[in-house]
Amino acid sequence: MEVAKRKPNWSEIELFALFVTVNANINEIRGHFGPSLTSHDKTRIWPQVAESVNAVNASSVIRSVADCQKKWQDVKSVTKVLESLTRTQVEGIQG
Repeated sequence: MEVAKRKPNWSEIELFALFVTVNANINEIRGHFGPSLTSHDKTRIWPQVAESVNAVNASSVIRSVADCQKKWQDVKSVTKVLESLTRTQVEGIQG
């Protein structure tokens, strides 16, 4: 039985490409559905994000759309936790 190898960690340049591309399209990614923003509009952004990440990737690892979406979700979660900790510490000092 062949064991699946895990992909290597994201490099700094891959993360930077992810951040830049997502931030350039943040209104479409986080926007509310409506006549001017459909589900199709939101899903067509992610292949562009994956393409930009893979364009700067020096290794032979190809990041899929699912990989990029998962990484973005993980980064958002960690950021929220760190912001919450910072806010708690500041309130503790001021309180």
